[in-house]
Amino acid sequence: PDRFLSLSDIFFDVGDQGEIDTIYGDQLSPEAQYDYTIAIKQKEIIAPNLPLSFGLASVDGFDGGILPLNSYSQFVQLVLPPETQTTDGRLREHLTAVPPAPWLDLTNSRYIITDKVGDVWQEVGFSLTAFFDLEFPIELGPSDSFEIAYTPTFTATALAFVSEGEPGRVEVYTQAGDVWELAAFAAGSGVVRAGWPASATMRQIAEQAAPARLILHGPEQGVWQIHGATLINEADGTFQPLVLGNYRLIHSGDVKIYENLDVLPRAFLLPSWAWQPEQTAVLPAMQTPEFDVRETAVFLGSGEDHKGDFDPDATATIARYEPEQVVVQTSSSQPQALLLSDASYPGWKVMVDGKPAELLQADGLFRGVLLPAGEHEVVFQFAPQSYRLGLMITAVGLGLLALLGFALLLLLRLDARR
Repeated sequence: PDRFLSLSDIFFDVGDQGEIDTIYGDQLSPEAQYDYTIAIKQKEIIAPNLPLSFGLASVDGFDGGILPLNSYSQFVQLVLPPETQTTDGRLREHLTAVPPAPWLDLTNSRYIITDKVGDVWQEVGFSLTAFFDLEFPIELGPSDSFEIAYTPTFTATALAFVSEGEPGRVEVYTQAGDVWELAAFAAGSGVVRAGWPASATMRQIAEQAAPARLILHGPEQGVWQIHGATLINEADGTFQPLVLGNYRLIHSGDVKIYENLDVLPRAFLLPSWAWQPEQTAVLPAMQTPEFDVRETAVFLGSGEDHKGDFDPDATATIARYEPEQVVVQTSSSQPQALLLSDASYPGWKVMVDGKPAELLQADGLFRGVLLPAGEHEVVFQFAPQSYRLGLMITAVGLGLLALLGFALLLLLRLDARR
């Protein structure tokens, strides 16, 4: 299953707190009611180690293919605030914002769970107050453009922003096929608004007033810091919050759940790879501007760097996924690196088409293997030497115990004959 990242300090209020107080008010002490509410919040965000109970895969290091190893503590430095370290799997408690998208993509983080504590209700003009989702802020300079990844169907008359700095422009593609380029103007304290150039009659026609694509452009000078954006309809007083970034809101209640629209699968092929001789050099190599998580793997060890071309027809499909065995079917017209975003750990081995291959540590934490062109079956198997050694020691111990028992029995019989 795809992984999720939970991101909340559980300061939010439970929506049905009133009902809980009514039901348990005369049954539980205030302290017990408080503990019950905290437990509900932890269940909502599936933390700290509840993924184990529900059989879910988490990025927090509580199973799901990722272990709180030393390599994990080093890898999460990519997403933690400066001067912050974690020596276990409690990543959620150290995060202050959603991590950069490339690292979420690399870790197969399809879902993000967070709360609404940082979101706001804001007046947007025309006696209308709207809700703004502030989870994914963006910053646009003079030559920057940003397309909102998912635009829900909504009949709107304007697009409002909670922002700072000099506003830029909004490019609107409607479902009717019209294209508008609109300037954004201040509509109040911290609110900027871009209104549709539609007549009052036209606004009643859903197809013409509903945007299909929204592209935001930076100002001619300065920086436009956009914290949140919401489609509004002054005609009926409704609104539709938008999500900035390559995410889609799939649940909104006490908590919010986003789907990462750009996520990489658990196993995928890469046309290029590079080598680093030391563990401490891997993460710096991944933070260079030319590094792309979708094109290049960084292996620990020594070898020859390889630069390949992207193969759109290359595939990697997980045929079987079990705790101690993962089988991947691959196909490509050129050599590739297969990356499985599960923790690399002593005892894991890899077979390619039934023959042993070299298991590599990829991107500082994961398992990887180099593959020639063609179709292959790759089997990752957990078969530690310690297990076989333990079996041998157990067998020898049982043999000695049986021999000792036989010797004692023989001595007892000899004594009985005397």
